[in-house]
Amino acid sequence: MRRLMKLIGYLFEPENYALAVRVVHSAWLVRGWLNEEPRSPGLKSAIAAVEKAHIAPRRNWRISDSGKILGASGLIVRLPYRWGACVHQSLIAYRLLNGYGFPAAINIGIPKDGSSEEGHAWVTADGNPAGDNLNARFLTVYRYSK
Repeated sequence: MRRLMKLIGYLFEPENYALAVRVVHSAWLVRGWLNEEPRSPGLKSAIAAVEKAHIAPRRNWRISDSGKILGASGLIVRLPYRWGACVHQSLIAYRLLNGYGFPAAINIGIPKDGSSEEGHAWVTADGNPAGDNLNARFLTVYRYSK
């Protein structure tokens, strides 16, 4: 019953509708920037997209919890099917966090243990890693904040 009440409350918050529109728009932009490598873009493509993703804080954008931005950016890369990777999710979150006025940085790393595993991208907001805890296994090779 508690979950149902939470869902109903969520559906009636106007900020969530604005966030949904903004996350879909950001996902559309990110897919366009990384269209040559849609599933797992290379480092060069990812870095080229980072500067495009930055936006200055918008005066009329308001949200009660930055966690909603992270949740929405994680959800959009999985729906209606899984089309994105951590790079896509991080670019979307980075764009929206900055737009909502939360200082954010995007990080790209390689495995610390030297394995052949692919790299990872994550966002830091207010100096703290946002989202998953995978970043502890990676050494940052690129960091961008404006």
